[in-house]
Amino acid sequence: MHNNSGKPCSNKIPMMVLFIAGTSLPVLTGCQAIATVDPLPQDLQKLKALAEAAEARGEQAITAEEIVEKMRDAEMRREATSKKSLVYTFLRNVVTEDLNSLGETTKRKTKTYQAFSDNRDQVLLKVDGRKPTPKEFEADRKENRKRQRRILDSGKKGKSDSEIRGRKFDQYRDKFIPRLIGTEVIADRPTYIIQLVPDPSHKLKSSVVDRMMNQMLTKLWIDQEEFQVAKAEIELTHPISFLAGIAASLRAIKFTIHQKRLTPEIWVDQNVSAFIDVRILLGTFRFRMSSESSDFKPATKRNIPTSGLRDDGVVVK
Repeated sequence: MHNNSGKPCSNKIPMMVLFIAGTSLPVLTGCQAIATVDPLPQDLQKLKALAEAAEARGEQAITAEEIVEKMRDAEMRREATSKKSLVYTFLRNVVTEDLNSLGETTKRKTKTYQAFSDNRDQVLLKVDGRKPTPKEFEADRKENRKRQRRILDSGKKGKSDSEIRGRKFDQYRDKFIPRLIGTEVIADRPTYIIQLVPDPSHKLKSSVVDRMMNQMLTKLWIDQEEFQVAKAEIELTHPISFLAGIAASLRAIKFTIHQKRLTPEIWVDQNVSAFIDVRILLGTFRFRMSSESSDFKPATKRNIPTSGLRDDGVVVK
């Protein structure tokens, strides 16, 4: 993303876009050429109200670039204080479904995790309502680590997750131009609505990722006081074909994320939904996922299982 100061922007929510880009799609030539995402209409009445309120305070109206920069700064502060802050634990219930061509569920699985606000590994508690077997527990742990490496792997050791996330996001920041398109109240808190518009003139190293980014419609609802992303929507606006659709076709991607404010420093995902439709060679894969978090409470040694403790020995208050 562009910003006035030239400093990089960083936030965990746009990392969902990077995760999509990091999936194992074939790198092929002969991609279909299609237009990029169009800017969304602005809510001129609400933007005018923002400008008038700022003028009444003797200030200039905030810009999209300033909002994104404040979001970056707030995220950096939260990352710096997360290890010293109170840790929250909560339950995360995840439902995954495989779908057929009619959108009907052919396979369904539910998993319940104990999750934590400081990004330590979540702990699998139940599979389809029962206690997981040791084999299921270990397989889930390995799969979670695999997903983390897919997003965070930088080829360099000795860096924290936040540093790696920031560096990963920095690789893509110039691909997007932020636009302030309105305001909305989310969970009784006013937010700015930002659209991240892909810049087709900025080419990424991977042509496949570049094409995906050009088709990503991304909207962020950013808390006006704490500059945390309260909601995000990420959607592929047009199908993308490779080799005229013979080898592969990315038909649909959609993510919706709502975050819950626990404290000014701690926001966690409360609801997440995802849908992916992709065809690779002769196989079509349709996948739907929903996640709902509940039972938020400060963590204590008593309510954290041994398998959930971090390797760095940080003591939870």
